[in-house]
Amino acid sequence: MDRADLIDAACIGLGIALLLFQTVEGEGYLFSSLWAPFLMLALGAIVIFRSGEIFVESSVSLASRLGISQTTVGFTLVAISTSLPEILVSPIASHLGSPSISVGNVLGANIADLTLVLGAGLLAGGRILTEDRSTRDVLLFILVAALMIPFLIDGTFTKFEAAIMFALYAAYWALTTRKGGEVPGEARVSPWLFLPSSLAIFGSSRVLVSAVRGISFQTGLSQLSLAATLVSLMTTLPELVTSYLAARKGYGGLALGNAVGSGIANACLGLTLATLFGPVSWSPRPWMLLLHLLVGLTVLLLTKLGALNRRAGVALLLLYLGFAVAVYLR
Repeated sequence: MDRADLIDAACIGLGIALLLFQTVEGEGYLFSSLWAPFLMLALGAIVIFRSGEIFVESSVSLASRLGISQTTVGFTLVAISTSLPEILVSPIASHLGSPSISVGNVLGANIADLTLVLGAGLLAGGRILTEDRSTRDVLLFILVAALMIPFLIDGTFTKFEAAIMFALYAAYWALTTRKGGEVPGEARVSPWLFLPSSLAIFGSSRVLVSAVRGISFQTGLSQLSLAATLVSLMTTLPELVTSYLAARKGYGGLALGNAVGSGIANACLGLTLATLFGPVSWSPRPWMLLLHLLVGLTVLLLTKLGALNRRAGVALLLLYLGFAVAVYLR
């Protein structure tokens, strides 16, 4: 075992240890100590960045073994696994009596996926050549974003609305798991590290969310605002790392697929699971719902024009910066 393998193993081990620690200790220590939330925030971020590289390599290796195209892997396998923090944060927040965190995290994470995550991927890899499947899935994201407007504008997301979203995702899953297309080359990391690296990402992301909750408690900042920015940014780190590294290694299809597929998974699965503890209520911010839809339309336009390049990446990053500022000004 060389030095790189030892670092990978240590990273995965630390991520899983953080998950176990958080499960056993809970969040009490984060509310009683000023420095604890910031320390855990730093630890979680470090683990996510390192485990993200392991995750990209293992997912590509797994795709090669299964004969699945890199775009299909991005829209399904990678998208679901890197979305686990956002998907699970929503029901956890709802269970703890903070449903506004559920909605804020989903909207903030999805906007981050199609601006920050995709923008970083474009800067890392340059132009992305899209497939027909890419356009189809961006259209599905737009449909999901459009449905969320009437579903959430009244301040409540019900179990009936959740059932519609879940059925939509089930149909999407069945459609995108078909094999075919380009098969990526072999990667250095074993496909057997796919699950352990996913657990490491999840464990460190869970600690990040708890740390942000502690910071919220101590600063008095709005849970919705923090969820839409800091929480969503922290839980989106797996997608950010995955898409950036994938594009940098030449897997542009994986970067685009991961960003869009994660957004669909966040909306359809995260909010659906949150309703297991009753209707999800929040203080409506219509502009956030509209921006959520507009970023989808923007990516569709860029895809159709073949303009997914570094210049578009800069524009998307600036759009996310504007969103993050607006959350605290409005």
